[in-house]
Amino acid sequence: MSTIGMLDSFYLPVVVFAFCTAFFLVLLWSMLRRPRDRVTAFEDGNGKVTVSRRALEDIIARSCEQFDEIVRAKVSVRTRNDKIRTEIQLRLKQSARVRDFSKQLRARITDILTDNLGMEDVGTMEFIVGGIVAEKPPPKTTDLEHEAPPEEKK
Repeated sequence: MSTIGMLDSFYLPVVVFAFCTAFFLVLLWSMLRRPRDRVTAFEDGNGKVTVSRRALEDIIARSCEQFDEIVRAKVSVRTRNDKIRTEIQLRLKQSARVRDFSKQLRARITDILTDNLGMEDVGTMEFIVGGIVAEKPPPKTTDLEHEAPPEEKK
């Protein structure tokens, strides 16, 4: 048996062990870094009330889509050190004036989270314009469509 064959058989278990250890460490790290699913809305004398991140994302997205300028809103709520960070990606109509309605949008979201959910600290909100949609003009009608009488059945 050659020297190279002996080295290969010696290092193979070491390499497999190193890969398994690295995989375990990455798995453990990803489990510890996983964002919390719930956010504490408020605490009272009987305990605390929590809201799921998904529920926050849904209510914020629905609030955004009530604005005529917004076509679609994709919301991501994250927490770090018990602080909420909300990222809102917006698809806007071409005629939207972001500066005009962004303050109103931020105020509406803050009102909903504080009034409806009782949250004391709504954290930071970041708006990202992810796309602008061209507005389609209403379909043109021809004179023939207006003048054509309805068909009569015999």
